[in-house]
Amino acid sequence: MQNSSALRGLGDLYYSQTKYSETEESLILAQQIYTRIGNDHGRVNTLRGLGELYRSQTKFSDAEESFIKAQQIYTRTGSEHGRANTLRGLGDLYRSQTKCSKAEEFFMEAQQIYTGLAMTKYSEAEESFIKAQQIYTYIGDSLGQADTLRGFGHLYKTHGRNIKSAVCYAQAKDLYDQMSRLDDKEEASRWLAIVSEESNSSLTS
Repeated sequence: MQNSSALRGLGDLYYSQTKYSETEESLILAQQIYTRIGNDHGRVNTLRGLGELYRSQTKFSDAEESFIKAQQIYTRTGSEHGRANTLRGLGDLYRSQTKCSKAEEFFMEAQQIYTGLAMTKYSEAEESFIKAQQIYTYIGDSLGQADTLRGFGHLYKTHGRNIKSAVCYAQAKDLYDQMSRLDDKEEASRWLAIVSEESNSSLTS
């Protein structure tokens, strides 16, 4: 487990340095270890990492294959949040290919899942995010931490807690920036601007 986590960490490091061949090698090796030990969580995270890597290199068919495999694991394990994140990844992929109608379809489906999750009991949703964040922090998974912070932001926004939401979006944005995940950083920045504007409007109204 430690070897695969270290390899995933090396993959993130190489990605931030645009060492794409080394990134791919590290992620594939981590994927093989996770598959051998039956760790679905690790497998799906490395698949998403490969998907993002291939998308950044315009290897669209390889990216699509990685995201679809990740989506299948999330569906089998019942992870709605993971499904939504992967649908968003597919949406970004199709947007990169200017397949706008297909991208919109996946973005809409992801948003529906995010909304559905946010509408569950607030305390249960918050507890789930906190547990996920603790795990990601413990194993040193920066991408998982960033995604969870963004999920916190969505949760707090849905329940009108815009100040807490803004803090989470800002922290997610900083983590994405450190990993050079520009699309994710841009999305977190967009949500941060939205909740900040809503907060300012409520103060002046």
